[in-house]
Formats: sequence, C-alpha cells, structure tokens
Amino acid sequence: MAKKCAGCGTEIADSATMCYACGDRQKPAQTQAQQPAVPQGYPPPYYPPPGAPVPYYAPPYQPLAPPKKKDNTILIVVAAVILIMVIATVVLAAVLYVMVAGYNSGGGTVQSVSGMLVYRSANSNPSNGSASFELALAYPQSPLVSDTAVRVLDQNGSIVAGAIYSWTHVAGDQSHVKSGDRLTIAIPGVNISGYHVVVTISGYIGTIESTVP
Repeated sequence: MAKKCAGCGTEIADSATMCYACGDRQKPAQTQAQQPAVPQGYPPPYYPPPGAPVPYYAPPYQPLAPPKKKDNTILIVVAAVILIMVIATVVLAAVLYVMVAGYNSGGGTVQSVSGMLVYRSANSNPSNGSASFELALAYPQSPLVSDTAVRVLDQNGSIVAGAIYSWTHVAGDQSHVKSGDRLTIAIPGVNISGYHVVVTISGYIGTIESTVP
C-alpha cells in the first residue's frame, strides 16, 4: 500500500518515515484501532453510553446462619449443687429429729402419737356434767400418766374451769396410760354436751381430741 509525500507529492511506501525525493519527514500512517474480534455465535458486547447509570446487580441470596445454641452447662451445675444442698438439709433435719426423738421427758420418749378417744355412753351423763371415754392409741410405748394433760373446751373454744378427770387402767402398770384405759371427766352441774375433750401428751408429739355428744 502506498501513500503520497506531504511535501512534494511523490508516491512513497506507506511505512516510510521520510520521502526519498525531497527528504521531508512523514507522519506515520494512522491505523484504525482494531476492536477485539467477537466469537461467532455470541452477541456483540454492550457498552453503555457515557453518563448512563450503571445497572446494579444484587448479590445472590444467602440464608442466614442459625443462631448458636447457648451453653447451659453452668446453669445445670448450679441447679445440681442447689439440689444436693436441699437433699443434704432434709437428711440433716431427719437425723436431728431422730436424735431429738431419743430425748427423755419425764420418763416418756418423745415420739409421734396417733389415736382417738371413744365416747362411752353407758358411763356418761353429759347433762349432769360427766362423760367417759376409752383411749385407743397406736404406738408401741405407753406414756406416763403424769405426761398427759386433759382440757375441756366449750363450743367457743374456751377452757372450762373446774373440770375433774381421772384414769381407770384396764391392766398392767397403773402409772402409764394404754389403749383400753378409760378417761372420766366431770364438771358438776354443767351440761357438757358438745364440749371438746382434749388430751395432750406432753412427753410426746401428739394431741388426741374428742367431742361429747
């Protein structure tokens, strides 16, 4: 390919930098910038015009990681320690109770008492102020008679003064009260129907109560 000299118009080679006729320097031929070839089968690339907004492409969705589970080891250890302390306290209280149960009070061993007073109508006359009961106890050892206290309460719960009581023992040691022993109370001239007879065994942990019909 040839070109003409800018100075004298002589035809020279396109790649020549100087005219061989007049010696004028030649500017290199401007070649058009070649664009990268687009492979066949692909659409031409899109170049947005200057000043056009650049489109925003959101990143792909990624699910959030599940929250980490809390470590409850410390809480479990604290709860176990508290439980052990509670159990130890209960055991200690039981041991102390057993030790106190061996305490001797007036000849009677401190222990739990269960039982009842059974009203004996054949030997009672509440309108004349007398009533008789039979003692039924459910424990192995009988308390001393001196360890028992008898109170008579009216319908308002007040202690009635002047009550006289006595024990009639069926058999055995007369200084102890036992199942089958009879308790007789008397308040002369007073109708004690509806009154409460309360037997408290002081050397024991227990109170037995019955009502006069």
